[in-house]
Amino acid sequence: MREEVADVLAPLGLRLSQAKTGIVHMNEAFDFLGFRILWRRKRGGNKWYVYTLIADRPMWSLKDKIRALTHRLSQQSLRNVLIRLNQIMRDWSGFRDRWPQDGAQVLGKNFASG
Repeated sequence: MREEVADVLAPLGLRLSQAKTGIVHMNEAFDFLGFRILWRRKRGGNKWYVYTLIADRPMWSLKDKIRALTHRLSQQSLRNVLIRLNQIMRDWSGFRDRWPQDGAQVLGKNFASG
């Protein structure tokens, strides 16, 4: 499988890093660029879909930032806390918007046609 992937990447001037790259079947969920990619059937149907969710690590990071900023014993003014929360949430929404809603656009239509 790795050889086939390497053959596809070579004409693009890319190479597969053996140390960093894991190849999994679409039946297995995997993390990619901060997102969790799932290939699942929609409830009540037989059609398969690619779902893109926020991965656990970025979600934990967001929660940690908010907890640190909104600690009960914080000496920061409410104004400063709200400004910083607004910045964090704006950054977060930008992170989410950088990924296409349809994961098949990135992963290829053939993966979504199970």
